[in-house]
Amino acid sequence: MTEENIQEAELQEEVKEPQFIIDQLAIEHRAVVELDDEFLKEKFNEYWAEYGEMLVRQHNYKGKKLKGGKIDLDKAKAFLEKSVGENVLYRRVVAELLGDMVEDKTGKTVMTVNSVRLHGYNVSDMMTMGVITYYYWPEITLDKDKLDLTLVRRGNFDFEHHLESRKKSLQHTKAQYKKYEGEGVNESQRVLIDIIASCNKEPYAELTSRGSWIEVKHIQPKEIQEEVLKHNSGDLFEVNFDNPIPGDLNGETAHAHVKVYEVQDIEYLDLEDDELYEVSGFESKQDFEDKFKVEFEEYKENASKYQAFNEIIQRILSMAESFDMIPNRWYDVNLDTIIQRHIDQNGGDKYAAFKAAGARDMNDLKDKFQSRLYQETVQQMAYNWYAKAFNCIPDHESISTDLITRVVWQDPEPPKEEE
Repeated sequence: MTEENIQEAELQEEVKEPQFIIDQLAIEHRAVVELDDEFLKEKFNEYWAEYGEMLVRQHNYKGKKLKGGKIDLDKAKAFLEKSVGENVLYRRVVAELLGDMVEDKTGKTVMTVNSVRLHGYNVSDMMTMGVITYYYWPEITLDKDKLDLTLVRRGNFDFEHHLESRKKSLQHTKAQYKKYEGEGVNESQRVLIDIIASCNKEPYAELTSRGSWIEVKHIQPKEIQEEVLKHNSGDLFEVNFDNPIPGDLNGETAHAHVKVYEVQDIEYLDLEDDELYEVSGFESKQDFEDKFKVEFEEYKENASKYQAFNEIIQRILSMAESFDMIPNRWYDVNLDTIIQRHIDQNGGDKYAAFKAAGARDMNDLKDKFQSRLYQETVQQMAYNWYAKAFNCIPDHESISTDLITRVVWQDPEPPKEEE
C-alpha cells in the first residue's frame, strides 16, 4: 500500500458518520397578567412599612430628616417611587405576586424568576399589565404504581430490651463507690489507672489512658485486664500483648506500663426498687416505665419516619425514568449566595473556607458547591414528585408524616446459623 493510500485510509477512519445529539433544555416561560392598581398600591405600602428603612439605605437616599435625625419615610417613599421607579423598588413584591398568580393559574411551581416588569402602572386611561419570565421546577418522570413502598425495618425496636437497657443506665448513673482496702482486684470493682502504651517502640495513643476510672470488666485489651486482676492498689507493672486495634499496626507486639492507684467497690441500687427511680427524678418505678413507654413510641415513630423518608426518596431518584433539565439560571441565582454564606461562616476568610470545604481555590470551591446544589435540587425534585403523587406538602416533615401511613414494614430476616 502506497503512502497516499495509507493517508486516505486514515482520513476515512477519522471521518465518522455525522451524529445528531439532542439535549433537552430548560424552557423559559413568559406570562402577561392584568393587575389592579389599588391592589398593587396596597401591596407596595405593606412592603414599604416593613422594609422602608432598608430600601432607604439600599438606594442611598439622603433626603430631609425629621427631628431626632430620622429620615422622613413618607417623603423618601414618594421620592424613590418617582426617581427609581416601582419596577426597581418593588421588584420582589411584583415577582412574588406574579409568581403566585402563575402557580394558581397553572398548578405548577415556579422555580426561579428571570425578570418582572409593570407596564401602565398608575397611568390614567391605561391598563396595568405585569410581565414575568420564569422557569417552572423541573420534574421527575416516574409511574406512581411502580414505586414499591415496602421496607425492611432497620434497628432494634424490642421494647423490653430498651427498657432494661435504660434501667441499667440509671442504675449505673446512680451507683455508689467505696474505697476498697483489701487485697487483690475483682471484675465487679473499678480502678483508677494509668495505661501508657507503645507499639513498635513509639507512643500509642489509641491504647493510652491516664488517670481514668475504669470498671475492671471493661478494661481492654484482655491481657491488661488479666494482669490488673493479679495485682493490688498501688502496684506498677508492665504488659506485652498483640495490638488489637485495626490498622497498619494491628497484630504488632505492643507494650504497656500500668499503674493502679486505687480500687473501689461499686454498689448498685436494685433495679426493682422504687428508690432507684425516685433518686433519678421519678415518682416510682411504674412512673418511670410509663414515661419511658411514651418516649420509646416517639423514638420508634421518628426512627421509622427517618428511615422511610431517606430510603423512599432515594428509591424515587433511582427509579426515575427521566429528569427535566435544571436551568442554569438556578445556579446563577443561588451559587454565589451559598458560597458567600460559607465564607462568612469561616470568619470571612476565603482560604479558611477553601480548607473547610476541601477545595484548592475559588474555582474548585464553586465546583464543589455546584455539585452540592445539584444534589439538593434533584432531591427537592423527588420531594415535589412525591407531594404531587400523594397530595401533600413537598417538605421533609409533611412527606415523612405521610410516608409513615403508607409504608409496609417487614421484619429483617434472622441471621443464618453457621453450619
